[in-house]
Amino acid sequence: PGGSQKKDPGAGLRRLSNREKTLLIDRLRPAYSLSSMTCLPGIAPSSYHYHHARLGVDKYAGLRAEVSRVFADSKGRYGYRRIKAVLKTGVSEKVVRRIMAEEGLVAHVPKRRRYGSYEG
Repeated sequence: PGGSQKKDPGAGLRRLSNREKTLLIDRLRPAYSLSSMTCLPGIAPSSYHYHHARLGVDKYAGLRAEVSRVFADSKGRYGYRRIKAVLKTGVSEKVVRRIMAEEGLVAHVPKRRRYGSYEG
């Protein structure tokens, strides 16, 4: 082996962008506190929060699938109130409504029949 080859610098913390540092912190977040995590890679807490908000992490991904499943099981009859009751989670009705709106789930409302005394 020749001695003139340079070693690859690799992924040093100095060479990472703030976005990459935010991804790194998010991975280690359950194990460590945020204050200890931001000082280690050298990113300001405000920068972390900025990039974390823009990453678009869907925190309701699991709930989204559950809402779709319950809606499909009801053959499109359940509205947000019944879906929330079936789920039995501590999530608010507003979250269920937003998920249904984003997924395009609209409950079937039966047509109102006007009274007619005529028997033809």
